[in-house]
Amino acid sequence: RFLPRFRENDVIVHYLAAPGMSIDAMLAIGRQVVGTIEHLPEVASAVMHIGRASMSNGHAGVNKAEIDITLSRTGNRHAARSTQRILAAVDGIQGLTWWSHTFLSERIDESLAGVTAPVTVSVYGPNLARIDVAAQRIAAAARHLPGVRAASLAATQAEPTLSVTLDRAAMLRYGVTARAALAALRIAYAGTVVGHVYRGTLVEPVVVTLPKALRREPASVGDLPVAASGGMVVPLRRIAQIGQTRGPAQILHDDGRRVQVVTVQTAHGRSAAVVAALRRRIAGLGLGAGIYVQYGGTAIAGGAARRSLVVHAGMALGVILSLIALALRDARAVALIVGILPVAFAGGVAAVWIFLAGHLGLGAMVGLATLFGLTLRNGLLLLIHMRRLVLEHGMDWSAATARAAAADRLPAIVITASVTALGLLPLAIAAGSPGDAIEGPMAIVILGGLLTATLLSLFVLPVLAPRLARFRPPADDGLG
Repeated sequence: RFLPRFRENDVIVHYLAAPGMSIDAMLAIGRQVVGTIEHLPEVASAVMHIGRASMSNGHAGVNKAEIDITLSRTGNRHAARSTQRILAAVDGIQGLTWWSHTFLSERIDESLAGVTAPVTVSVYGPNLARIDVAAQRIAAAARHLPGVRAASLAATQAEPTLSVTLDRAAMLRYGVTARAALAALRIAYAGTVVGHVYRGTLVEPVVVTLPKALRREPASVGDLPVAASGGMVVPLRRIAQIGQTRGPAQILHDDGRRVQVVTVQTAHGRSAAVVAALRRRIAGLGLGAGIYVQYGGTAIAGGAARRSLVVHAGMALGVILSLIALALRDARAVALIVGILPVAFAGGVAAVWIFLAGHLGLGAMVGLATLFGLTLRNGLLLLIHMRRLVLEHGMDWSAATARAAAADRLPAIVITASVTALGLLPLAIAAGSPGDAIEGPMAIVILGGLLTATLLSLFVLPVLAPRLARFRPPADDGLG
């Protein structure tokens, strides 16, 4: 996994019901869930949210809800274990799908893919119905993959819808315009401002709309009065065909293209494996002509970030080696420094396996890059000092000269390593606490590598340098 598991004091538990679930049913489920988890010792408080806010630009339906949970001191000691216990407490409720995130991880997922999911599959095509069918098949296939906790569609599919089809012949007979009929529907169900009430500096709009009870009753639509010519009022049923059907609650677009997004919730650290398995599964589904998919989420972004790091690291390494060659003016010395780098990394790699369970995340990669720079610095300064002893002090190039250079550089190398270790030790000790998800692994890797890098600079490099490098005084044909 590229990004670490962020440890926070808050956990967001999501649950998903079947499309079309009423708000009253979701409220009943929410009260049951909140009542269950509030009695857990790991939970300090819980707040429920259903659907989306009225002014939100999101597209969650009332069948989606989340519970914002603040962990207690007991829960904070083992946040991952506490989250698992919370999910286990509510997992027995039938017909619901559950998953959890922290606030920061959700914001990262949302900034990368537009939805709060680590893996997304965007389905495009020429026809909305075919897109939804393909998305349903992909979601069904994803639910059976190892490491997948839940798979759902970002836009709610077919929901009960009231269809009003205007009859032009009847409208002409009664003298009703389409604008008047649509305006009556808009005023009845969306409301319209007809005036304002002024109370000091406060201005309140006066809105005309149907009573709430009538707006929730589909049978009352046909009785809606519509203004006709000559001052007449005609019921809507006489100029329109009214019926109940099913239609999409939201239609998502991406750069003008219709899209349906399949959101896949995965176990932490399994996103890359899930994407690889999902690619193979989708390739064998046969979605049909004109249907194509695009993958997104933290797994895709993490892979792109790794590739970018490798490319830029390779470019930086080339520049660094060129500068080292200019400083040492000896190809064998440059090859010596490059050859000892894997040995210097041994401590950092061992720290990754022992203390980080083998997960090479962002913090560990930054630590290895820092370790790379420290090793190059110590090795370069030591070889430059060896070269100075030969060229400026007239000493013969031998093992004794190499040992003398190492003895001269001993205080500087030891003090630098000690100060670095003491500075990083608090971060390493605090690894795993909130706010140290990246700095903690970085410090652990650097501390593990400092030991091998220091021993390498003081004991291994002085032994190998006389055998591989060639430093000659000016009288012996310059710098060699």
